[in-house]
Amino acid sequence: MPLLPASLRSASTDTLLHALSKRARSDEDLSGRSRLSGTAIGFLIPLFIFFLLVPFACVFCVRRRRALHTQNIVKVVLQSAVERREDAQKKLKGVTQTRGFVGGGKSEDVGVKHVEGTGAEDSTSMDEKECAICLSTLHVPSPPEPAIVAAQVAAMASRPTTPLKAKSLSDFSLSEQEKILRLNVCGHEFHAECLLSWLLVRRYTCPVCRAVYYDKEAEAEKTEQDDQDLESQRQLVESSDAVALEERRRLPGVAV
Repeated sequence: MPLLPASLRSASTDTLLHALSKRARSDEDLSGRSRLSGTAIGFLIPLFIFFLLVPFACVFCVRRRRALHTQNIVKVVLQSAVERREDAQKKLKGVTQTRGFVGGGKSEDVGVKHVEGTGAEDSTSMDEKECAICLSTLHVPSPPEPAIVAAQVAAMASRPTTPLKAKSLSDFSLSEQEKILRLNVCGHEFHAECLLSWLLVRRYTCPVCRAVYYDKEAEAEKTEQDDQDLESQRQLVESSDAVALEERRRLPGVAV
């Protein structure tokens, strides 16, 4: 076997060593890449879960906040409605009279005297028989007396007669027992709830004759005058307190 020159042997050895070193480096790169892929997967899985759940959590929070906001709005609206109703009832107390019923469907004043000089009489309101706002029955009609046939006259004559009792107010429905208000300015009568609803929609005139039963400007002036009176009383109290404090300071041996 012929011997290779020394230069060729050294070149082949260098080539073999270079190939072995290159293969070793590639193995190291593959092993490092595999370790990096595992670490990346372990980091990406929680990140993926986070980005998957965050939109659902945001949608839930937004819907819950909207529901709470809606509930708060409804609560505020209901409270304001109750306050407006109470304020309207206070206004009606000053411009109306409360009417009630007695046994035979007749009406009578309850705790309030009729205002003279209004230009209306009781007979006018009694003849209307229905509320001009809701167009329903205003006064409860008297119950009819039972019919007596000729065959029962002899039987009734032999027994003691007892007076017939009219239908009491408790026998009527709640709608028939409803309180009736009469306007002081014109004397027209309406259901209390109907007139209250009429006032809540800012109608300050009578539905029948268009007479102004509530003067908003006069009420505002009255409220302003009351506020001024309260302010003057407060200033008077403050001035009296200041005078009393000054007198106490002038007394010898009194520490203020």
